[in-house]
Amino acid sequence: FPPDHYRNLEDSLTVFLTELDEAYNTSNAPPDDRISATEIVHTGHVGRPRIEIDKNILEYALQFSGPARLGKQLGCCSRTVRRRALEHELCDPQPPVRTTVTHDDGSVTFTYTSYTAPMSTITDQELDDLVSDILQQFPAYGRRRIKAALAFKMYKVPDTRIRESTLVIHCFIDGYSRLVLGIRVNTDNESTTVLRLFRDCVRLHGLPSRYISSPFAIHISNRVFRSVHNTRIERLWFDVTKDFGGGWKRFARDLQDNEGFD
Repeated sequence: FPPDHYRNLEDSLTVFLTELDEAYNTSNAPPDDRISATEIVHTGHVGRPRIEIDKNILEYALQFSGPARLGKQLGCCSRTVRRRALEHELCDPQPPVRTTVTHDDGSVTFTYTSYTAPMSTITDQELDDLVSDILQQFPAYGRRRIKAALAFKMYKVPDTRIRESTLVIHCFIDGYSRLVLGIRVNTDNESTTVLRLFRDCVRLHGLPSRYISSPFAIHISNRVFRSVHNTRIERLWFDVTKDFGGGWKRFARDLQDNEGFD
């Protein structure tokens, strides 16, 4: 072929292959509409319109999530999901929570039935051992994560018992001199306990001109300003938990494991 003809043939083949690739990746059919799981139906009655949920989608979704999570995803209440599942016979109804019994003498008795899981009947020593094992693996866990870890082990324990099995360290530090004004270990995290330590610090060192409290706001008289100067207490927490507190924690655990300390 002449050079010009060969070059024209090469360019045509390149354009042909490009258009062929575009045609292969492009569908002639219009894009499918988004699947709608819910439909708002106006019934003509007083109140908000009815929300219908597709039966097939609901049946498939209930295999992986409960009504509470599905309600957030579908944009409706969890009770609506539960009612639609009952209407489509996708789940069995539960007996009523309250049962009314009328006796022959005219008296009425109410019987309440709970369908939630009962609280675990474990002793304080067993709970302390479980919490100790969890904190050995995850030392930074707080009460909420400890409760979740216990639930993962199939133990349902109230928050009050978890608080009784943990120790809380409260501390006040001077932001200028780094002087630790007060530090105390308590068995609870109540505001009255923190206030008691603060009053003891004031009685010993005097009332400060300003103080920082959670969520890290500077309090001066009756005015509150935002602050990020929390590095002093954060550094102190690191020293306490890793060095000072860690040493005493290992010492107490050694007494508990080897010397029968309770």
